[in-house]
Amino acid sequence: MSAVTILPYTAEDARASASVRAALEKKGKPIGAYDVLIAGAALARGFTLVTANRREFERVSGLQVETWRSGR
Repeated sequence: MSAVTILPYTAEDARASASVRAALEKKGKPIGAYDVLIAGAALARGFTLVTANRREFERVSGLQVETWRSGR
């Protein structure tokens, strides 16, 4: 039994990612390609994104972002 569930990347995730990329490029504040895919999947699924890279992901409108690291 695995402690991690791997979810497939869906067409809905791809559409959300495309919207994220377009919106950020329009603002002149793009993020990395992999971060776009991660943000899009989280948005499409209604997930909260847990990351140490909060500053990058906070640019994404509507994305719930949390950092679980302490002392930094």
